[in-house]
Amino acid sequence: MASLDAASADGIVATAGDTTPADAIAATLTAAKTGDLAALTATKDETLRAVDAYGSNALHWAAGRGHLALVRHLVEDRGMDASFPANPPRRRDAPTTRGRTALHYAARNGHLDVVEYLVKRPDVDADARAEGGVSPAQLACWRNEFEVVRRLVAAGVDVAQKNDAGCGFAHWLACAPRDAGDLQPLAAWLAARLGPAALAVEPNGHGHTCLHKAAFAGHFDLCAYLVSCFRGVLSSLPVVHCALSAVVAPTAC
Repeated sequence: MASLDAASADGIVATAGDTTPADAIAATLTAAKTGDLAALTATKDETLRAVDAYGSNALHWAAGRGHLALVRHLVEDRGMDASFPANPPRRRDAPTTRGRTALHYAARNGHLDVVEYLVKRPDVDADARAEGGVSPAQLACWRNEFEVVRRLVAAGVDVAQKNDAGCGFAHWLACAPRDAGDLQPLAAWLAARLGPAALAVEPNGHGHTCLHKAAFAGHFDLCAYLVSCFRGVLSSLPVVHCALSAVVAPTAC
């Protein structure tokens, strides 16, 4: 992942219409990353709105780093658009970040207080879609940010939604990084709302189920849970249930 998803993007900046010095933009983005409210307060409006090579401005960085005070200042005091989509200056740069909003980055990084602030604003779409049909909730699932997912669903986001590749929340969860913690609580929450079949057998647009994704990512415990969902789906089918019962107790059917 690039830009806000990377540990640092210092030195990768693009000027705002070639009128703002690159070092001023770099200093502004650094202040947004580190939570330096005093520095941002003294920054000119045009510099605040300048973007790096990935299309991210000071608001994107402040939200992605969880600096609520900075987000409030930029939106309320400086008039920045809370739903402004990242737009890389060159088409070939960072296609996965194109269209992502401050909410995408706050949700992806698990900053519930920033998410709460943004979804309460009438000018913010809780289900804003970036390139590829990627929503804030999908990114939150990918990072196993359970409370953020629940908050976005409470704000009206459809738990059954999919991106352009046909991946639902459970597919995103199954692709979570290895350091994302215990994935089963969120998986069980999704199964309770979507039904176990959505997790066990439903493919994305490439024919991959959640089990494909979880196995590829090396999530052993999640694989075991998904297999249990699959067994539950099988046992709910009358003919299969009869066959399974015959194996255990021949006189049951």
